[in-house]
Amino acid sequence: MLLDALRALLIEYGFRRDELVVLSASPKETEREHALSSFKRGNLLRLFAEIKRGDLLISGPGGLFQDSTGPWSPAFYASHAFLALLKGAKVLIYGQSLGPIKRRVNLLLVRFLLSKASLVVLRDESMSDMVPRNKLLFTPDPAFILSVGEVSGLRDGIGIVFRRWKWDLESLLRVLVKMGFPLTLISFQAEREREDGIRLSKMYGLPFLTPSNWAEALRVLSTFKLVIGMRLHSLIMSAMTFTPFIGISYDPKVRSLCELLKMPFLESPRETFAFSGYIRDIMIKWDRKSEGLKCEVEILREKVRSVFTRSLNLLLGREA
Repeated sequence: MLLDALRALLIEYGFRRDELVVLSASPKETEREHALSSFKRGNLLRLFAEIKRGDLLISGPGGLFQDSTGPWSPAFYASHAFLALLKGAKVLIYGQSLGPIKRRVNLLLVRFLLSKASLVVLRDESMSDMVPRNKLLFTPDPAFILSVGEVSGLRDGIGIVFRRWKWDLESLLRVLVKMGFPLTLISFQAEREREDGIRLSKMYGLPFLTPSNWAEALRVLSTFKLVIGMRLHSLIMSAMTFTPFIGISYDPKVRSLCELLKMPFLESPRETFAFSGYIRDIMIKWDRKSEGLKCEVEILREKVRSVFTRSLNLLLGREA
């Protein structure tokens, strides 16, 4: 999804498709699905051979500089940027959220990279104090640029996009079942979460969906009156389809998005009373909430464009 958004922004700016090369975990899949040249990320010899002085390396979008998913993640992604800088290329840290970073060595590494990067464009303020002020811009999540297509006019029930996390999802499911709304479980990472989804589906008698790509996920989310999301991009896609949502704040970036779009969020699974209150409020004021999202998303879409254009103009010397 984020790669499609970045490709759209680059082509809209004026780059040709054949000028774009993606560093990917699965190059063949990337070339097949996105029609872009690709090679394996982590292949620093290939990167050293291909990147030239004056080229542009874009690191992001996403949450790359964090060590909650692995202690070496910041070093892995920073190595690509440092190599590009060594070859005289420009480095744009774009559309990223910083952190959480728990290890001191990773904090020092990321802080040093941010000081050397050509420009840093973040999607929220978390840990933004690590970035030199003269190199820092903010953007909404680049995914907002994507075209949604036709939004379903028939909406019913609540979609629950879950993930494996320390939250007790079942306590929230019990609240929802008692409220009597039709419920559907949704996983964006079926390979990791299928077992949990099937178990919960059987336990509570709920449908379980596993959209295979972001376009299908958009279509699915547009059929609900409310989405409860434990993944950041489930909330972004809900907003893009003008579907009110409640965020499960597993990370500061979720809270930031919810506050930006004036949507409620939970920071603890014990907030079941507030949870049911949020649901009732959204259902009562649904038309107003949906229309509010429509207006906000259009503003964010234009801001993504304007910030990206300004960023490249600064890097390419087209703006003083």
